[in-house]
Amino acid sequence: MNKREMERAVKRGAKLLDNKMPDWHKKINLNVLKMNVGVQHYATDCGCIGAQLAFANKDVVKGWISTMMKLFGALDYTKAVKFGFVPQEFLIARPYSPEPWEYLTKLWKIEVNKRV
Repeated sequence: MNKREMERAVKRGAKLLDNKMPDWHKKINLNVLKMNVGVQHYATDCGCIGAQLAFANKDVVKGWISTMMKLFGALDYTKAVKFGFVPQEFLIARPYSPEPWEYLTKLWKIEVNKRV
């Protein structure tokens, strides 16, 4: 997935959140937003969009997975890629390269700032 495809995916994801979780952007702490850090902290400093939304909804135990279930009705990693919640390499590569995750973080910050 190239940068242009990632940009389109994040825009799709932001629109999906606008429709399914209005005011989602108000629950995101941009100071700690980091797309490759999930619900592991179990606190307000959870990094990714999905984990932060789960925490805001008092559903931290299931974290990112909980948010994906709310959005898609099932845990579907292909859709998570299509909507910019994880880079495509999440499906195929380990260990992960930090660059796609950092770019997703940058793109999500842009989408949140558009709504603030």
